Amino acid sequence: MATTNNRSWKALLPRNGGIGVCPQIGRVKIPPVCPRSTLNLTGGRRIKTVRACWFEGDEARFVSLMPSTGRIRKELESLKGGETVEFIGRPCEWHDMSGQNYYIVIVTDMDIIEPEGFANMSKA
Repeated sequence: MATTNNRSWKALLPRNGGIGVCPQIGRVKIPPVCPRSTLNLTGGRRIKTVRACWFEGDEARFVSLMPSTGRIRKELESLKGGETVEFIGRPCEWHDMSGQNYYIVIVTDMDIIEPEGFANMSKA
């Protein structure tokens, strides 16, 4: 997905699977089923997020990617599963109205890398 946005933040992406620097910069893998969840905010607002797997060395953690703008929301909605997402955003721990705790990254910019199998099919 090519855009005309400034992608200079990509130079700060971690090379060894580490978390990166603040603001949060990282790379996550979207599971094949592309799980989505809805966070319940105060005032009755609901925000749709995409669950992703963040690998850190030999450990993995599930995070929720939350859009910061309408453009990012559309990009997150376009995910089918199996993609890798490189992003910059603001990390936080989120406590929603149901009492659940989540590790959230409020994504301010992102780049989607298609899985190898999809890239080969599109060239055929």
